[in-house]
Amino acid sequence: MPGSAQDTAGQTVMRDWLDSLAEYRAKGVLVLGPDPFAANDNREVVAVYPPDFRSAGRALAVSDAYGAHWRVNGGSLVAFKNLDGMGGEAWVTDCLGRGVLSVVRTEIPMPFGQGFECFVFAARQFSDRKEASALVWSAMSVWPLIKDVIVASHFGISPREREILVAMAEGLTAKDAGKRLGCAERTVTFHLSNLMVKLKADNRAAAIQRACSLGLI
Repeated sequence: MPGSAQDTAGQTVMRDWLDSLAEYRAKGVLVLGPDPFAANDNREVVAVYPPDFRSAGRALAVSDAYGAHWRVNGGSLVAFKNLDGMGGEAWVTDCLGRGVLSVVRTEIPMPFGQGFECFVFAARQFSDRKEASALVWSAMSVWPLIKDVIVASHFGISPREREILVAMAEGLTAKDAGKRLGCAERTVTFHLSNLMVKLKADNRAAAIQRACSLGLI
């Protein structure tokens, strides 16, 4: 939804998040999420700030660093890596070229084996995980805003459609959802049809399951 109010709000959230990390010499923040229409090990850039870190984000998304296999194999939800002296991987080269010396990763687990990954790129090194913990807490605290403002926009879900998803997940019928939301039953049905197309779901239950796995509800 480029140019929309949600898109602008999302950039504001990411900018404010990065600004709050100035004392840690943070240079960029990134959120990777599951590709909803591909295998579980596929991921894509959900949000990034500043925008010139998008190339590093894309390279990280397609790399073997972290991702679903890390989660499946019992990898820690929190990790940090000092990049100085590393080489070979495109995302590392890109980051080093931007003055990044370390990356701190926090995973946000989601249902059905999915998960989002929040990364902070810093122009300093960290001696241990405890030292990087402040960035982890920052990622956890900002996640509700990212989920509400950025994730739905990234997947093309409007605020009204998200309300419909919540109502359906609570077991309401289209008629009852319409009463709650102040609209006609046929309007709810219309939105639900659009949601199934956007989420590539064959039925209501599949749409709700996919919405849950993507953090939409």
